[in-house]
Amino acid sequence: MLFFATRAHGSCLLRAVLAGGGLGGENGREPLTAMPDMDGPACFRGIRAVDPDARVVICSGFSRDANIDTLLAAGARGFVTKPYLANDLWRAVELARS
Repeated sequence: MLFFATRAHGSCLLRAVLAGGGLGGENGREPLTAMPDMDGPACFRGIRAVDPDARVVICSGFSRDANIDTLLAAGARGFVTKPYLANDLWRAVELARS
């Protein structure tokens, strides 16, 4: 499982949530990658270019709109609005994994 953040403050929060859920990385690898020069849709397209079957959950500070609906229609497995509770994120991840 790999998590991407497009903003530094988002990566700090996500890192804390992941650590609290026991996802601190395996073999010394960090499960979180920052993508500061890429927006969410570009990140999604990049992930899918490498792995068309990747299970992606979108997290955004913006409410659900046509852009989010486009990503969901393209195969994103879920959407969580920031600020989110850890349980909301975990629920979306579990749904994406099933």
